[in-house]
Amino acid sequence: MQYALERLIETLPQFLGDYTPVPLPTSQLAYKDVTVEDDAALTQDFLWKRVSHFFRPNDIIISETGTSAFGIVQSHFPGKVIGISQVLYGSIGFATGCAAGCSFAAEELDPTRRVILFTGEGSMQLTVQSISDCCRWNLNPYLFVLNNSGYTIEKLIHGPKKDYNNIQPWDYSKVLSCFATNHEYENCRVSSQGQLDSLLSSQKFNTPDKIRMIELMLPAFDAPQNLVEQAKISEKTNV
Repeated sequence: MQYALERLIETLPQFLGDYTPVPLPTSQLAYKDVTVEDDAALTQDFLWKRVSHFFRPNDIIISETGTSAFGIVQSHFPGKVIGISQVLYGSIGFATGCAAGCSFAAEELDPTRRVILFTGEGSMQLTVQSISDCCRWNLNPYLFVLNNSGYTIEKLIHGPKKDYNNIQPWDYSKVLSCFATNHEYENCRVSSQGQLDSLLSSQKFNTPDKIRMIELMLPAFDAPQNLVEQAKISEKTNV
């Protein structure tokens, strides 16, 4: 894609003619208007707006297949951020291992560079052992786990009441204590807007000096608007 985009940039000017740039749609600037209601429940809409202000240049951001992949495109990346996602093949579970690999690369390039993972709790259960590699080699990614009671993207598109879209609940507060026997770690569980805002505003939290798991407690069936719209299209086209 990088090669294709470079050629596209070279070729486009001859077709632009009298085109005049226009401002971005208001929806793409929505992250600037995020407001915090301390006791309000955490939602996907608030999450993706708020993390836009948490990101900083040179971050490496990995978003898992599912609500994370749809939600992250509603966030704002500052300059020099690397974003990694995998919507095309939809290999659920890839992202946790990907975060481990990115953490190895970041350590070699710049140990202060942050690696930030967004994944669903179901996806994490598929490749959770990758966290063990991070702990073994003293790597410090941020592991944001979206806990919304099962495979939400599958529920929206292929069966909201199907048992196979539910998963066995885990106590994620104990995952790092299981793996990080010789590595410093921090567990956080967030269920309100105020809690997330306070956490992301903390200078200490913003320093990647330990591996962190942040469990985000989200309502079941809550999803980014673009995913909801896609689900409606799929429902109409499926027989």
